[in-house]
Amino acid sequence: MDTGGSGAEDEEEPGRAKKARFTERETEILVEEVTQNYDHLFGRLADSIPLSAKHHIWQGITVRINGLGVEYRSVPEVRKKWYDCRRRLKAKLAKHKESARRTGGGPSVAMRMLWVEQKISKTIHPDQTEGIGDFDTDNLDFGPGLLWTTLDLVDSSEDL
Repeated sequence: MDTGGSGAEDEEEPGRAKKARFTERETEILVEEVTQNYDHLFGRLADSIPLSAKHHIWQGITVRINGLGVEYRSVPEVRKKWYDCRRRLKAKLAKHKESARRTGGGPSVAMRMLWVEQKISKTIHPDQTEGIGDFDTDNLDFGPGLLWTTLDLVDSSEDL
């Protein structure tokens, strides 16, 4: 059955080899460079830096990675790799927090992190993996088009 699409999403181009995964050294350079430039790209200075300057930083990081001669990487590929590394680490940290909160007693298992993960973890705010603490959203009724207020958060069975 023809879905009307070109089918390019489902098939690889003939004669085109799949790109190699980032090597450990490419990832190390990526993490080193992004963490050194973090304030300009994402941190407290990011709002005052023009997009062209941020793009220039990403180009420099990409040139450094391509200098290894492993595989040609584009700026979008390098940026995606950074976001993927952060996303995976956030999931790993959240999973560890969840296992530490489980009932059953006993000490939680220590999480082993690679030095690259340790550097990335310094760019992740704890709220990004922990949430808002003991805030339970299961019983909130937002209603159609209504915004909740702080009064909605108070359990009616509690005395104020």
